[in-house]
Amino acid sequence: MTSLVFWCEAGAISGVGHLFRCMALAQAAREQGVDSHFLLTLEASNIAKAQHEWDFPISQYSDKSSAEEALTSLLSKDNTNVLVLDGYHIPIDTVNAVKNYAACIVVLDDGEKRFVDVAKVVVNPAATSELYASEASQAVLCTGESYRLLRQSFSSLTPLSIEQRHGMVICFGGSDPARLTVPLLKSIDHLTQDIPVRVITGSANLEHEQVASLCNTLNYPVQHIHECQDMAQAWSSAKLAISAAGGSQFELGVCQTPSLLVTVADNQIAASNKAATEGWCHVVDKSVGVDEIAAKAVAFYNDEAKLSAMQQAAMGLYDPLGAFRVLEVIAGVIRDNNR
Repeated sequence: MTSLVFWCEAGAISGVGHLFRCMALAQAAREQGVDSHFLLTLEASNIAKAQHEWDFPISQYSDKSSAEEALTSLLSKDNTNVLVLDGYHIPIDTVNAVKNYAACIVVLDDGEKRFVDVAKVVVNPAATSELYASEASQAVLCTGESYRLLRQSFSSLTPLSIEQRHGMVICFGGSDPARLTVPLLKSIDHLTQDIPVRVITGSANLEHEQVASLCNTLNYPVQHIHECQDMAQAWSSAKLAISAAGGSQFELGVCQTPSLLVTVADNQIAASNKAATEGWCHVVDKSVGVDEIAAKAVAFYNDEAKLSAMQQAAMGLYDPLGAFRVLEVIAGVIRDNNR
């Protein structure tokens, strides 16, 4: 392949997970000498550029017409360019208008199956191949745990033992769409004054200033980090994480961090429940309320034997090499097409 062209979403509504897993694939491609180019809205572009490890060219678009024009130009430069799609609101008619310019279309899917009928490769590490048996019969499926997409910073970790870790980390993704951070911090304040907490707000979190202000009033030791640039370090140094149950759970698994995962969307439930059966995390739905989440977190944190057992359960289950495996599949599809 000559280059990867990514069209993905990021923002206060869609969060940053789509962008980060595309970034993971672009970083792996760069290690193999393959260039990447991103098509993003202004909001998504600002989020991308705020990441210290970001160094990929961006074309901005404002509407379907400008997106189609940019994609046509990018994909027409070489007949082995690959189009990668990741988002819930990318217009299907625009994809259909440019699909013949791409040597291969790769869809990073969460079960919506919006683009699988035009895909040559479908990536969904939280699903099994049966999910796509009828709609994507023409595609190569990258399903299951071997294809988890993790950014480069997670590739060289040496997880610390529980005894070497300190504190609790709270992060509800790039935007915290369920608005859980503020009430959870308040709820923890009613339960403990001893547990050190690091609370992380993502690039698209509209309440980060409110979180910062609240932290000055809490009775327990708390550090607020907005737009954290090293989530690998943050997750891997925590005794316990409270996290949204999206793609972050794969990062936490690699870090072997005992976790309380909070499902905030239906498409997170199946993968999260599977992770819970592995023993390294506990899963609750956002509907249980922050008081119950806080109580569970404090109880877990104060039980070091339980935390050690949870960490032991994660050993050997997760690795950061999924992006390279996806690239191998894409390269194989292009080779087959050229025969």
